[in-house]
Amino acid sequence: MESEQKRALMAVILSGIVLFGWQKFFAPQLAKEEVTKSASSLVTRVNPSKQLPEINSGNQENVKSSTVESDPTSLQWITLKDQVKTIKIREDLGQVFLKSSDITFSSDEVVGTQEFGITLTDLSSGKNITNASSIIQQNDQVAKLVFGQGKSVLLKLTENGLNISSTFLTKASVGFKSQEKRLENGQVRLLKIMTDEIEDFDLSDSENYEGKTQWLGVDFNYHLLAVAYSDKQDIAYSLKKSGDFNDIIARQINPSLVNLDIFFVKKNYDDLIKLGSNLDKSVDFGVLGILAVPILRGLQFFYNVIPNYGVSIIILTILIRLITFPLQYKSFKSMKKMSTLQPEINKLKEKYKEDPQKLQRETMELFKRSGANPLGGCLPMLLQMPVFFAFYKVLYAAVELVGQPFYFWINDLSEKDPYFVLPVILTVAMFLQQKLTPTTSTDPTQQKVMMFMPIIFGFIMKDMPSGLVLYICVSTIFQMGQQFFVNKTA
Repeated sequence: MESEQKRALMAVILSGIVLFGWQKFFAPQLAKEEVTKSASSLVTRVNPSKQLPEINSGNQENVKSSTVESDPTSLQWITLKDQVKTIKIREDLGQVFLKSSDITFSSDEVVGTQEFGITLTDLSSGKNITNASSIIQQNDQVAKLVFGQGKSVLLKLTENGLNISSTFLTKASVGFKSQEKRLENGQVRLLKIMTDEIEDFDLSDSENYEGKTQWLGVDFNYHLLAVAYSDKQDIAYSLKKSGDFNDIIARQINPSLVNLDIFFVKKNYDDLIKLGSNLDKSVDFGVLGILAVPILRGLQFFYNVIPNYGVSIIILTILIRLITFPLQYKSFKSMKKMSTLQPEINKLKEKYKEDPQKLQRETMELFKRSGANPLGGCLPMLLQMPVFFAFYKVLYAAVELVGQPFYFWINDLSEKDPYFVLPVILTVAMFLQQKLTPTTSTDPTQQKVMMFMPIIFGFIMKDMPSGLVLYICVSTIFQMGQQFFVNKTA
């Protein structure tokens, strides 16, 4: 009885490790109450009379080439636009605001405030450049800021954002004032920095960091606002908590001619590859990227055949289950054999309870005579886990699911099931799966503990993206069919 209680206690501990490990590394955090936006500026304080104008994304008449003398007591706004996007930028570059008709929200909703901008330091004077002596707007997509003799900055609209280049040496600092945010579907606002590898920083942290940087930006809810350098630059970072906000400042260490690209994009993996600068690394496939990318390609392939990502998830899930079935068959067969041996193992435990070494030898001899392997049920399942975790990472990170409906009540596969139908189906399916799965334990306490696992797992999955829950539902139900087949044939 004591050994049975120990096994039951061990089962509880292992279940807790699995559940809390899942909650820590995979499950979403609860949404935090949104805090009020701050009115203070990170890089240069805004004149209250010159707050950011409203952006109208619709077509407007082209702005004629003109030269406007700056008022030294105020800061002017420059507007660059095309048919898709509009960019507002202050003449000192200290505040930049981007909006695109291809994206459902604007740059300040990604960052968390309107406080994103760039500061240029004039090396000759050691002072930050503020008012331009003149602003020359050539057309809707190009403007030139003149700061003195031979000192100018060119602003040029690009396909996916804005290019900023200078004619003089300077040290450029990129600044954000952001705030921590977690959504119900698990999406977290992060500072991302691309050095030799991608670095993620939680906005609740305070950090000082330095590295040769290719790009940096704020990543949130399948979107990215990033500043990319034409060449890798030595950058010193300061991430400092300030009330409900975090001040993020990235200071260029060595002077250079400014050549920056500001990107504001949806995190579509293929589009990010085309943009270059390793922006595709912002899509977090984790250490299983070598498996995740083929899974993403499979989803895209089936979507091109049947334009519904929900159907694509179902087809690809079944296909992967069929491919991995030989491993599952060995696992199910081994578990069934072990379950049939359990009564004999219990007899040996009772017979040799005073002699553990003899019990171990007799138990191994029993396994050898019957051809059973106590690890045979675990190893094949462990070999499958990387594939299923990679599938999970794809469905969690893929922007392809954003706004994509399935059928009936599922209008967006990137959002949770509004009526929790899929989590309930998953919980029931996991209960039925337990009934079909051979058990190697006769301890009633341990069995009762395992009965609670589907309820806890279903509760964890209730706020996850419905596309992800659909995948786990289909995988569980199909696995039940495979188990039924093995139970009838093995």
